Amino acid sequence: MSNNPSPFGDSYGQNPYGGQNPYSSPNFAGPPGGQAPLGAKLIAPAVGLLITGIFGMLMTIASIVMALGPPPAVDPNAPPFLQEFQKGANGPQAVVIQSIFIFVNLLIIIGAVLMMLQRMRGVGIAASVVAMLNFGNCCCLLGIPVGIWSLIILLQPDVKAAFDQRAHS
Repeated sequence: MSNNPSPFGDSYGQNPYGGQNPYSSPNFAGPPGGQAPLGAKLIAPAVGLLITGIFGMLMTIASIVMALGPPPAVDPNAPPFLQEFQKGANGPQAVVIQSIFIFVNLLIIIGAVLMMLQRMRGVGIAASVVAMLNFGNCCCLLGIPVGIWSLIILLQPDVKAAFDQRAHS
């Protein structure tokens, strides 16, 4: 009897009785080292940022169109702060405020595209943070989880090293 405490062979994963076990589960660990390729790590959060930016842009454009139209009827049963909010959603001041969010959403879209292309990591980080803070039209509800996700991916050391290597090549 050998000194090996494992009854399954000399090392983990090897079968002492010959060929591979036909009943074992397939190994989907990916490439050696267990690391996913950089593109696979970045694509999902980048698409999430892109969807967040496009959705925000569409909502902002709709808000600008509504702000340029006739003033909506104010609900007399609503609390006073909500009545003031409804009054403020129309007119030139609302158009100016919503126009700022055009640029916010444009930054998110550009950051997402650059993240997909594995270029300018700083812009991707800025887009992730801005997506979390994009409170125009409540787009932060989608932007917070997507922004955190993409920020976590972009701050990983292997992703940072890959972006740095690509920038120097």
